Amino acid sequence: MESFNAATPKNIAVIGNYLPRRCGIATFTTDLTEALVTAFPDATLRVVAMNDIAEGYAYPSRVARTIPQQDRAAYGATATWLNDEGVDLVLVQHEYGIFGGSAGDYLLDLLRAVRAPIVTTCHTVLRQPDAEQRRTLTEIARLSSQIVVMSRLGVELLQSVYGITAEKIMLIHHGIPDVPLGGGAEAKAALGLTGRDRNGYPRAAVGGGRAPASHVSGRRGDAPACEGARGRALSGGSGGAR
Repeated sequence: MESFNAATPKNIAVIGNYLPRRCGIATFTTDLTEALVTAFPDATLRVVAMNDIAEGYAYPSRVARTIPQQDRAAYGATATWLNDEGVDLVLVQHEYGIFGGSAGDYLLDLLRAVRAPIVTTCHTVLRQPDAEQRRTLTEIARLSSQIVVMSRLGVELLQSVYGITAEKIMLIHHGIPDVPLGGGAEAKAALGLTGRDRNGYPRAAVGGGRAPASHVSGRRGDAPACEGARGRALSGGSGGAR
């Protein structure tokens, strides 16, 4: 494991899923990469994308190399390629399910062989990992210069469950891309909702009209489904603890 100066990377590699793969990690990795291009305009930045299907995906040119998830030899070969390319910082987007082996431990072959400093972002921190999951994440932390999580609970679990020191952990909240705020009328027109209320029903032609009773929000029968959906949305998620 090598130390690094985050202010001076010149040759950065990002490892994770990448668009157009339909996956939250892919979206996050793509957004992160675009932000890095802006933050380090003089650096060379390339992506190593994880493939879960044999035919791969129609990646943009920024994806310089791919790793078939279950091809163990490809992990070591990629480490050799990163070393040959002179990469000076490796950013890993970690989720157990996107890497091959037991609890994603094929990734360790790459991390052990690459010479550049490694910063790993943990998108899931398990409260009750099994032995293999604990071993894999503990070893990833040992090989990484820094471990990034997106919640205070994640910080606490890395210390209490995995024994990772506070000095190695960095909390960076998830954030979202900066999207320009548009007008409501334009958005409704684009979605074909002009002249409809917020529930999607046509507004009454004359004043005093109301949506059918069965569609009035706040009915007792509607509450459990709404709360259930909200609960599912708030549980887990990128950077969450499970």
